[in-house]
Amino acid sequence: MNSLTMGFLLTVGMGWALTEGCVAAGNSNWLPLIGFLIAFTFIFGAIGCLELSDAATNLIGSTFTLVLGFALLGFAFSTTHLGAGVTTLKTLGALSIVAAGIISFLPAKKDEQHG
Repeated sequence: MNSLTMGFLLTVGMGWALTEGCVAAGNSNWLPLIGFLIAFTFIFGAIGCLELSDAATNLIGSTFTLVLGFALLGFAFSTTHLGAGVTTLKTLGALSIVAAGIISFLPAKKDEQHG
């Protein structure tokens, strides 16, 4: 990830996805939790354990943030029975994760005068 904010949003999104997976597992649907554990192992294995270049690490993090955002958007639309307010908040949160993923693909500015 190319900034601390993007890394923070990825961490928040991962926590949210884990919560959604646990709730689904409590409702006898283990697939989201298993999918989360596989994705978690892959992403942190790729980012933390493999010796990749900075560009490759940023690309993996940005791509995973987009995938995570769309998965959270799916969770938001699957809980419409909880009411319009909850669905709207979850949708806005998921869209912010998607926006973070899109923004992280943009090249970082190199400002020489910043001190």
